Amino acid sequence: MAKTKVKKRRMISIIKQKIINCVDKLYLEDKYLFDCEICERCLMFRLAYYLQIEFFDYFVDCEFNKMGFYGYKHANKVEPIRHGKGVKKMYADIIIHKRNSNIQDNFICLEIKRTRKGLSNDLKRLKNMTRERGFSYKYTNYIYAYNYGFLILLPKNKDKPEIKIFKNGEEIL
Repeated sequence: MAKTKVKKRRMISIIKQKIINCVDKLYLEDKYLFDCEICERCLMFRLAYYLQIEFFDYFVDCEFNKMGFYGYKHANKVEPIRHGKGVKKMYADIIIHKRNSNIQDNFICLEIKRTRKGLSNDLKRLKNMTRERGFSYKYTNYIYAYNYGFLILLPKNKDKPEIKIFKNGEEIL
């Protein structure tokens, strides 16, 4: 049991370091984007580009709106709307996964933020997307089961990026 915990901690440490390397590269290679305060989506794409190099055994996709091999767009990718009735489409900014497979190959989901505005929604999304058993809404259970979720705050100042890590619906680091 202790070996398993050590192995899992080592895995998280390796994954986190790869993501930090990509964030560092983003600040180094794409400083212009931060200086001119370009939109979050542009930073998201550039970060995904660097992540693809680090996680070469997986696909890295932005705002991927399909779930599973036979899933339809948005068919099962929903989350409850906080204020109001019903559900809305749910997908992370970036995912690292195996395409055309099912949830067992959902490796990492990432939410990227430039500011803290709307942060609580992203935190809730990462919790839902990393729960092994999913979450329920109106008699339906929605399961994404990503192994890890990362929230990455990318302020203009490179010295202050912040990373939060989620596993099974809980913040772990």
